[in-house]
Amino acid sequence: MQSRQFHTALIAVAMLAGLSACASHPPAPELTAPTPPPPSVEAPPLPTLKPPPPKSRPPSSETQTHIDDITLIGLSRPEVTALLGDPQEQKDSSPGHTWIYRSGSCSAELLFLLDVVRNDDFVVDRRIDGTDGTPKSEQLCLRRIASHHGK
Repeated sequence: MQSRQFHTALIAVAMLAGLSACASHPPAPELTAPTPPPPSVEAPPLPTLKPPPPKSRPPSSETQTHIDDITLIGLSRPEVTALLGDPQEQKDSSPGHTWIYRSGSCSAELLFLLDVVRNDDFVVDRRIDGTDGTPKSEQLCLRRIASHHGK
């Protein structure tokens, strides 16, 4: 009886060894479906940038940005004096000072406040009167005031 159990155990071990050998080997090539090669993907061509067409005439003065525009916000008192001259009138306004310039029908009021970091007064606001309110007419007014400073 023992020899019969021994043979049965031996057959069982042999069968397990055979199954494990099959599991450790890859399947035969004829049993797997061939994988197709990946499709080649081409990048789309980059667009070419064309230069803008040449302009037949120079842009009008209205479409050009004026390099000589007068910007007052952020200027110190000495910078404003160098640009526009001495003001026709000065007022103490809480909490700063207002300088008033006039030329013909237009006027400019500049509000200075103390900047404690830079230890000087700087323009923080401006009001231009006597114009139609457009930036162009305000610039004309400021240029007229500045031109009177040069005379």
